[in-house]
Amino acid sequence: MLFRTVYGQELEVIYQFIRGMDGGYHRQQIINTFIPTSQQVNLVISPQNVEDALSFLISGYLLEEVDNIFKAVSINVPFKLALLRNLRQLELGILASKHPLDRLFLTLLNELFVLPDELFADNLHTRANNLLGIKEQGGVSKEKIQAWKRVMEYLGLGYRVQSGYMFSISPAFMQDILLIMPDNSSTLQIFFEQFFSQYLPYLTRSGDAPQSIKEPLLYLSQLGFIQLTQLQDSPSKAYFQPHNLRFIMRESSYVTL
Repeated sequence: MLFRTVYGQELEVIYQFIRGMDGGYHRQQIINTFIPTSQQVNLVISPQNVEDALSFLISGYLLEEVDNIFKAVSINVPFKLALLRNLRQLELGILASKHPLDRLFLTLLNELFVLPDELFADNLHTRANNLLGIKEQGGVSKEKIQAWKRVMEYLGLGYRVQSGYMFSISPAFMQDILLIMPDNSSTLQIFFEQFFSQYLPYLTRSGDAPQSIKEPLLYLSQLGFIQLTQLQDSPSKAYFQPHNLRFIMRESSYVTL
């Protein structure tokens, strides 16, 4: 199940640890590795923390388990992008959910922030439980929503703000996505529909891209990492009103953020 008490960083650490062994690791070997010894009594970690991370990674299709042996699923993009791509495929039904709530993990982001083009939502627990899909599954606890917020923040998709959440894609995360673009340039319509949509929902109810996507792209354009232009003669769809931008080009291999 994805709605586990996880924090984010441990997911990648455990995944990379298991990935380093071709034959995989037994559950107890993994737990023993990540539980502190008696000399590390100041560290607060329990077998349940590791179990929750393993469950999350299984549900996120980054680990496979057979007879208590865990093996890492091979990925061809950075860990965070691989995880987000799988969460997106769960949302779209491309991957089968191992728990009914799993498909709603990224749906929360879409329905509470992307579709209404909201950057901030207060009292996220109440808002989440008002969504039809969540109601049909009996709701989610405050603890589960807190875990969701931690994972989103770890991925670079915003910040926890008391009981609410600020959805703001970090320029660093956006740059990581742009670095794996299959082509150096394309129309924004192709970029969003055929590439970006593999990782995140991108359309508001008005049919434009939300502020949370527009702002980091415009910022990277100002830094010279990408170029965004109107391309007025193109029949492709325009985004980021009133800028009416239609074309994106990657101009640099990397910029320091």
